[in-house]
Amino acid sequence: MVLALGAGRFGHPAERRAEKVRIAVSSKSLGFLDTWAARERGFYRKHGVDAEIIAMRPPLTIGAIQAGEIDYAFGASTISRGSISGAPVRLVSLALRTSFHTLVARPQIKSIADLKGKTIAVTVGAADDFVARHLIRRAGHDPRDFAFVNMGGSDSRFPALHAGSIDATPLSLPFFVIAKRQGFTLLGSASDVLDMATVGIGTSTRRSSKKFCANGDKHVRD
Repeated sequence: MVLALGAGRFGHPAERRAEKVRIAVSSKSLGFLDTWAARERGFYRKHGVDAEIIAMRPPLTIGAIQAGEIDYAFGASTISRGSISGAPVRLVSLALRTSFHTLVARPQIKSIADLKGKTIAVTVGAADDFVARHLIRRAGHDPRDFAFVNMGGSDSRFPALHAGSIDATPLSLPFFVIAKRQGFTLLGSASDVLDMATVGIGTSTRRSSKKFCANGDKHVRD
């Protein structure tokens, strides 16, 4: 999915000055490869956008959108929860109906039951957090009986798992593939428990109303 933020119906994008747009993603992982690739290949600039991609933890995203520190964010679950809680944000596009996250544990851990009393690292409130808790419920356990700690994206959690400072964590691509090759245990994936949009584009209601309604502008294209 490629963002064409700022490309209106009227006039060629190259004829106008590029609009500076800040886009937040939750981590530097393959789950957001299209976002980084679009910038590197010049797709944003082709549509009149000077895109800055910012890795930001999901709990900070809603506040950053409200404060105008970022313009758009990838993360359907984060934006949905923000909207439900009353924040002036909305989804403007959806892409995937599940996430890439897979719950990975240290080699000596063979089942979710073995995680009781162990440390599970997640980004609280993000898609990986949902995946971990749903997998625990599917195994017949209560997530409240497990010890969760808040940590950054997969690029932060995988080194922590490798170092032994945590016992399990949901990892996105390519980290869970690397972990499997290194002998870590895979306890389940998002596709086992989730059938909901987790990848999408969100922005403020003020910006979406202005950009999508005024002058017939269209800013999000497949």
